[in-house]
Amino acid sequence: MKFLGITTLLLPATALAQGVVFTRQIIATGDGCNSATIRPVFSADNRSVEVTLDRFFAQLPIPRETFCSLDFRVTHPVGRSTVNAVATLIGDVSLPEAGVSAFVQRNYVISPTTVGRPTGETDPPALEFVGPTAVGFNEVDRFTYSQSFTATQDRTVSIKLNDARLRLQQSTGDEGFIRQSVFILDIHDQSSS
Repeated sequence: MKFLGITTLLLPATALAQGVVFTRQIIATGDGCNSATIRPVFSADNRSVEVTLDRFFAQLPIPRETFCSLDFRVTHPVGRSTVNAVATLIGDVSLPEAGVSAFVQRNYVISPTTVGRPTGETDPPALEFVGPTAVGFNEVDRFTYSQSFTATQDRTVSIKLNDARLRLQQSTGDEGFIRQSVFILDIHDQSSS
């Protein structure tokens, strides 16, 4: 079976001089994607980043669940920015036996790094697969957030893929595999100063 895997964050070419850009800092935690195993690739203009998660998978009999948290930092211009984000999750599921099911769960949290409380959050429904099946998935999540900054404020915002989880469970059977090795996030900003 061919395994797909990509993680990309794209920023538009609008307002290039003052638009939202990546800081080239990604913090990765979790048994499925610690910082030593991810390889982010940023574009020259800091408008996009691609992250491949080579070890973000779960299989039976052990382990039955794995998780990953990715924290992307973006810098906003002075003024108000509205950001429309599109996250695409790509992966593969192989459940050759009946009685085995798989779940892909994710949660996105937005917060200024100087403030502890999130200013935005979205929690898409989990993807569920039931064996026997062998299928790839390509899921699109959309969310929007707005931030305002003055020239004297910290303008860095944290966009977290917060504890994405791959989980396998079984009532009967003993074989199953799920892998999500690509994550693509596309950000479109409308900035004003």
